[in-house]
Amino acid sequence: MTGFLSMMMFATAVFAPIKVYEGTWTVVSAHTMAGEGKPDTIVNHCNEGTAFYTCEQVVNGKSLALIVFYCNGRSDEVPFAAGVS
Repeated sequence: MTGFLSMMMFATAVFAPIKVYEGTWTVVSAHTMAGEGKPDTIVNHCNEGTAFYTCEQVVNGKSLALIVFYCNGRSDEVPFAAGVS
């Protein structure tokens, strides 16, 4: 049991820098998916496991991407994005 708890604490520390991406964002730029002059609304639904951190990305109400971050075992590096669809 102590091995599992230490693994969870390690994962939490490693994934902490990318937790800022969870939530709702409004993006305003010249070219958006909503159309010229209209803002995009991006919502990231994220979940943390012991080895992976996943985010479903919803843009303007449409699920468009699943991003999977994984830990390489080093706490001094930002997790890698393993897959983006």
